[in-house]
Amino acid sequence: MSDEARSERPGSDFPRVDRFLESEAAAHALTFALASLAFSASASAEVVGARVDAARGLLLVDVSYGGGCLEHKFKLEVGMCMETFPVSCSASVVDVTEGVDMCEAIIHQTVEFGLKENGLTDGYYSGGTLTFKGYDNESFSVRLPK
Repeated sequence: MSDEARSERPGSDFPRVDRFLESEAAAHALTFALASLAFSASASAEVVGARVDAARGLLLVDVSYGGGCLEHKFKLEVGMCMETFPVSCSASVVDVTEGVDMCEAIIHQTVEFGLKENGLTDGYYSGGTLTFKGYDNESFSVRLPK
């Protein structure tokens, strides 16, 4: 690296950002990288409500997230469980959408998760509780069917 590309500060080995950004391709690459970091940092959807529809075998979770340009896909993650009887577990909804949704609308959606498909109908979870954390430490708990 030339001395010209180094920082003005003596002893610094960091390239000057303004020299790096002179390249339009580098500027686009940096913008994409920053957008990707912002997306990955907010991959969990904000839970704003939850309930069980036992008749249909569904867990219904109301979520809120930023976007609007892409169709978002979600998965249920059951976290740590307290070994009480019945069991009590933390849970979250993770946005697994491929790509970066650069739109800024706030979307509210009810996401349906099959109890059987997510392994929540076996004896371990019978009558147990799932607790979702929402905005500002608000929590939403649902009782699973027996």
